[in-house]
Amino acid sequence: MKKSAMSFLLITALLGSLLTACSGNADKNNSTPTATSSPTASESVSPSPESSPSASPEASPSEQPEASPSESAQPGKTPEPSPSPSEKPKPDKKPDPSEKPKSLSSGDIVDFMLEQVEQPASLDMSAEQMEEAYGIDPDILENFAVRAPFVNIKSNELALFKVKKVKDAAAVKKGIEKRTGDIQKSFESYLPDQYENSKNYRVVTQGNYVLFIISESADDLEKAFKGALAQK
Repeated sequence: MKKSAMSFLLITALLGSLLTACSGNADKNNSTPTATSSPTASESVSPSPESSPSASPEASPSEQPEASPSESAQPGKTPEPSPSPSEKPKPDKKPDPSEKPKSLSSGDIVDFMLEQVEQPASLDMSAEQMEEAYGIDPDILENFAVRAPFVNIKSNELALFKVKKVKDAAAVKKGIEKRTGDIQKSFESYLPDQYENSKNYRVVTQGNYVLFIISESADDLEKAFKGALAQK
């Protein structure tokens, strides 16, 4: 009896629990969910100016447009220089007709001649020695050069006079004749071969120059003299 009663109570309790659960589900399905409150559009979209520093132009430098690099700045491309007009050649400076070309001195010409044609050792006469030996006034000369033998066993002599005025060339030639006579006298009874050499002297006049030569190589020395004048 007791077991039957307890079994009946348990079955009753289970049935009651099932009914309660079924009724609860039915209530949930029939109930209408209430609308949840949502933030207004103004609250979610428009934040206050104080809370949005990005709204100010100073705080958003990224909004400023950046300059796009030019094609010449792109890697791999070399900028080509713009063509520039070529410089025109400057005309050569015309010589001033009033400027006279520098002429060689008599000493320069005689040195050139001796470089071309070898001669015995000689000494350079001073103005006083030249005037005494030739009797030529130095005042009529622009310049001169006289090479006399180093020792008195050679009659070779080389002299070049440049006169200031062409008309004074005659006075120079007269002085050369005086000098030639003195040399011939000194070798006439001393060294016959040198006497003969002195007799074969040569005088060449070209422009303001008067050349005097006593030498076995007179032809070569005259050629060297004219070559020096051509190079002026």
